[in-house]
Amino acid sequence: MIRKGFFSLLILVNTIGIYAQSTKVYTQIPSDQIQATASSELQGATAIMAVNSEGMNGDMHIAHNLGHKMWTSQASTKKVRANEFTREGIVWFMCEIGSNSAPAHIDLIRIWNDNQSQHTRRGLRKVYIEYSIDGKTWKLLRNNGLDYHVINESKGQNPEPANFTFDTGGIKAKYICFTADADGNGNYYDPKDKYIIREAADMQQNVNYYGLSEIRFYKKEDRQISKLTPLNKMSFVASQGYLKTDKGPTREYTLKFDAPLFCGGQLDFDINGRKWTENIKPSAIGISVMEGRFPAGYMEESAEVSVKLRSKQGNLSDSYTVLGARRWNLYFLPHSHLDIGYTHAQDDVMKLQWRNFERALELAERTANNPEGSRFKWNSEATWALMGYLDHYKGTEKGDKMIQAIKDGIIGVDASLGSILTGICKQEELTHMFDDAHRISGLTGVEFNTAMMSDVPGQSWGMVTAMAQNGVKYYSSGPNYVPFYGKVGNDRAAHLHVKWGDKPFYWLSQSGKEKVLFWQTGRGYSWFHGWLINRLSACGVTPIWEYLTDLESKEYPYATTYLRYTVNGDNGPPDQWMPDVIKEWNEKYESPKFYIGTTKELFTEFEKQYGDDIPVYGGDITPTWEDGAASTARELAMNRESSERLNQTEILWSMLNPGQYPANDFLQAWKNVVLFSEHTWGASASGPEPESEFTKKLWAGKKLYADNADMQSRRLYTDVFSEIKTAKGGYIHIFNTNLWKRTDVVTIDNDNDLIGKVLESPSGEIVPLQKLHDGRWIFMAKDIPALSSVAYKITDDKRKKLNVSTMINDNILDNGIIRVEIDKIKGTISSFTKTGEEYNYASEGGLNDYIYTERYAENPQWVENIKRIIVLDDGEVAATLRVESDAPGCRSLWRDIMVYKELGRIDILNTIDKENIYKPENVRFIFPFNIDHADIKMDLAMGDMHPERDQLAGVNKNYYSIQNGISASNLSHGIYLTTIDAPFVELGEMTSDVWRKEGGGLGWWSSALISPKIYSWVMNNSWRTNYKASQEGIATFRYSLELFDPFDQQLKKQGTEQAQKMIAVVSDKPVGIDNLFRLKGKNQISVSTIKPSDDGKGYIIRLLNLNDQSVHSSFIWGSMQADEVYFCDHNQQKTGEFEDSSFWLKPYECITLKVISKK
Repeated sequence: MIRKGFFSLLILVNTIGIYAQSTKVYTQIPSDQIQATASSELQGATAIMAVNSEGMNGDMHIAHNLGHKMWTSQASTKKVRANEFTREGIVWFMCEIGSNSAPAHIDLIRIWNDNQSQHTRRGLRKVYIEYSIDGKTWKLLRNNGLDYHVINESKGQNPEPANFTFDTGGIKAKYICFTADADGNGNYYDPKDKYIIREAADMQQNVNYYGLSEIRFYKKEDRQISKLTPLNKMSFVASQGYLKTDKGPTREYTLKFDAPLFCGGQLDFDINGRKWTENIKPSAIGISVMEGRFPAGYMEESAEVSVKLRSKQGNLSDSYTVLGARRWNLYFLPHSHLDIGYTHAQDDVMKLQWRNFERALELAERTANNPEGSRFKWNSEATWALMGYLDHYKGTEKGDKMIQAIKDGIIGVDASLGSILTGICKQEELTHMFDDAHRISGLTGVEFNTAMMSDVPGQSWGMVTAMAQNGVKYYSSGPNYVPFYGKVGNDRAAHLHVKWGDKPFYWLSQSGKEKVLFWQTGRGYSWFHGWLINRLSACGVTPIWEYLTDLESKEYPYATTYLRYTVNGDNGPPDQWMPDVIKEWNEKYESPKFYIGTTKELFTEFEKQYGDDIPVYGGDITPTWEDGAASTARELAMNRESSERLNQTEILWSMLNPGQYPANDFLQAWKNVVLFSEHTWGASASGPEPESEFTKKLWAGKKLYADNADMQSRRLYTDVFSEIKTAKGGYIHIFNTNLWKRTDVVTIDNDNDLIGKVLESPSGEIVPLQKLHDGRWIFMAKDIPALSSVAYKITDDKRKKLNVSTMINDNILDNGIIRVEIDKIKGTISSFTKTGEEYNYASEGGLNDYIYTERYAENPQWVENIKRIIVLDDGEVAATLRVESDAPGCRSLWRDIMVYKELGRIDILNTIDKENIYKPENVRFIFPFNIDHADIKMDLAMGDMHPERDQLAGVNKNYYSIQNGISASNLSHGIYLTTIDAPFVELGEMTSDVWRKEGGGLGWWSSALISPKIYSWVMNNSWRTNYKASQEGIATFRYSLELFDPFDQQLKKQGTEQAQKMIAVVSDKPVGIDNLFRLKGKNQISVSTIKPSDDGKGYIIRLLNLNDQSVHSSFIWGSMQADEVYFCDHNQQKTGEFEDSSFWLKPYECITLKVISKK
């Protein structure tokens, strides 16, 4: 009992002692007792904002991206003074302190300099501090022996601690004036530093602005410890860095308290039995964050650390899990993200990127003697600007210097032309995004095996084959990453950051024959932009440690990782201070090892270390940004047609005139096609400022790529027939550029009047001609052999008068194979059957319905009543009904429905005369098929895809980008929908932009909806940036519907036939062109391309197996007369032997061959 009483007394005495004790504390003078004026100020950044604590969170300042909640002067170039008694300077800032006329006692001044991101150099630097009791008599607050003070530049962190703290020694003042030096040292735009001044010019910054974020004044007081805010909680974070110390590598940690610690105290640590103590000295300012070190030694395993604080402000004890910190190798890949537009006109972007290359070479020279890791290198990201530079400076010192830098590995060349919307690219178009890389390789003698794309999330599966066929082994993907979206990382990237960020894998082609090492950087390409964490010299190592800790927590298995490094926004220049930071970090830290590197260096080293352990996945990384291209539906359709025309015309040149093949003209045309598919569509403010001159200028530049590609492809198409085509010839040549025999309707490529004429086939069969309502002539060409032409003779129609049976009966089309009925109210195809059968392939409201909605598929509107159905054509070959109607969002809508004798196909041509509408809108055509439990297959470049099962996790499942068509089938019925002009489809529901509704990127579907109800999403303006805000005028969309046997599906073959029709030209030559070659047996092997080889000795042939089964075949040579055949690479060099008399292709396998021809 006595002992218990003694301890109670002891506790009481201690408690009384604490209550009796006091400590020195700086107490802030309340902000509402301070008024502020300045020499000048900007609206929204007035003087009072630098003293009213609006931007403060505790002792940290939170910057506003527009510079609000801080003070910014107007541009200041003349000397000023606050009054006749104060010093002269470039700007001044005056504080009046206290709630009455009495002066205040001030012991401490703390200043948070201007920390607006990318504008920290506005912050005051060399200042004179004067104070006065009455505003007339002023004293200079000296800095030891100096009459001025230097306020440190803010690092631009968010939040930012105080940059200046000064103990006044105790002054009394009513007024305090801060006057910035007028001799070039008033802010951090140092006129003597050429790099600072140059960067200011790059960013169009006026160096004559000055600013402060916050000023606070304090009085030192004795404060009873019992009255201090008690400590209730602390947090503990271990870094991923090991400092170099005399005792060995030492890991750092950060301890944060929930209230300022004034009294000091003792910290006791225990980690796996290793104990140590740290003493914290009392601080009148208060300690909220404390940094310390673990005992020396590597800590590569997770452990529990016990932390105990003993302090007069409270005793705390907690345990924390400390993740291991491995010996990291961290690569930084410096580059500039290429936006061909958006913030600058296209020509200006080219010049900006040239500037970037020259700055990179300059920086590489300056750091050439740096230690390994800190020598500067630069990645091209793309070849568009680099090729432009080499062309412009060909044969000059600049050009030679660039070539040498590429040879020396200072400039790493990433092979893609730009960051491309691969989902809208046609098959051969994908392969041509690397053409400039091959040209640069020829100039430098360096092979480029990396590709890098930024911004765009997701890539079409066919990219694997396209890259592999072009020598690309490594692919760095860098979608936008925005930290405030959390783990999702980007609201427009589906779940790609969650599922694939920093999870490198070999991306396997659909054939399984090719693979590319795919690595999506976990922090995107723009993490170091000013509005995010800022450049390395500003953000410091803290976010680097957080990133590496995140990898540790995710059980990332490798010791090597990388970060893309771009600063100052898209098209921004190199960071002049980056190598200095990396050098300093490598000198300071034993681990990580920091490297400035190229994509090639990183991937090569990573594969060397871990190649055997990297996982392999195959599937479509269905992209998410492609939909914006439907904001310019007419140009999108035109460019897709140009791509197909170029592809087909290459084959025609091989058939007709290989010796005169205009290779350079084709390369330029292909380049324009790909440039239209590049992700930058227009201006950043295309939504809010659609009619500004800048917005219109950027769209005109973008549209020019499509216009040029159209013009160039048409000229190449016209020229190929120059030796065979005549205006008044007596024959029609039908060209089949496919690798199988074809029967189809053909349109004559001529304006000849063929009234009273028929065609006679080589076998003597009379082939009727029909003139359509638009003046074109068509006929049915049968059994045209592969890769050849057949000549039909034009002759007089000597047949007796024929009673041509009509295929039209009111609103019904029936050609004896299929029967189509059009709804007289809505204009949809209400019935689609085989003639004589009852099974209707159309369901719900019918096929080819029109629907117009606002954003999120809200307020849907349909065609309620059509105007009329009229007969356009009804002849021996074809019959067409036109459905005319008004339609929401349009001035008019025409839907032409055409059938042909002897074909079981419906062709549809929908023509929209679009109104100019800026509010969010979507236009779709709907095809609800009556296929229960449907299997859905989509045509992709180099293969096809079943939604969900052929997609990787986390990709876009709200909408899809397809090549030429889509099929719905079960074991009983099957139907093809070919959609040549409009690549975007949805299944079951209108889901394309509903992800926006939930916000934060959480609305993307995690699994695919499988449905035979197919929406063709043809127009939208959902983006409000980059893509167009409206589209007006005529746009046409071609569709085909054809039934098929579910046990003999040939989707890609069907799509290819619709995208590349047989061609008919008038000629005076009576004999057709012999076939180049054919393949033996029944198969679905297609020619992806045929073109004359660069050396003039033969041809390049790319074959693709369109089937999901392996095939065996052999070449049967025709006019090509092969002397030697072998596998070749993108340089057309031999890579292996090929047996043309017997070969196998795996499902969807693509091979490229070189044929040395006798001819």
